[in-house]
Amino acid sequence: HAAGREQFGRPLAEHQLVAGHIADLYTAEQVATRVCEYAGRCWDEGSPDQVVATVLAKHVSATQAARGAATAVQVLASAGSRDGHTVARAYRDAKLMEIIEGSNELCRLMLAQHALSAPGAP
Repeated sequence: HAAGREQFGRPLAEHQLVAGHIADLYTAEQVATRVCEYAGRCWDEGSPDQVVATVLAKHVSATQAARGAATAVQVLASAGSRDGHTVARAYRDAKLMEIIEGSNELCRLMLAQHALSAPGAP
């Protein structure tokens, strides 16, 4: 959409603000992918940090998905909020991911407890 739709005589993707959103979306996707890969390795190796790594992966991925979906809705404007649109569904699903299988608030509490119990913690 951003590459094909024009605004003020040039594609949306060439506008600095939209390009910034696209860069943020790409960064968020990469961060979520890497933290999930790390959690998977922890489980494969039987690491004592496997549960914390999984909670971290869930929290980061759900948060980034919700932010990314909200950004996509903003870039697409009214088209992204129509019922049946892929982005509208992603927005709804991403919000649910922040709630189910351990809410983001619960994940944050667990991560804080882990951080505070780590050697050298404040």
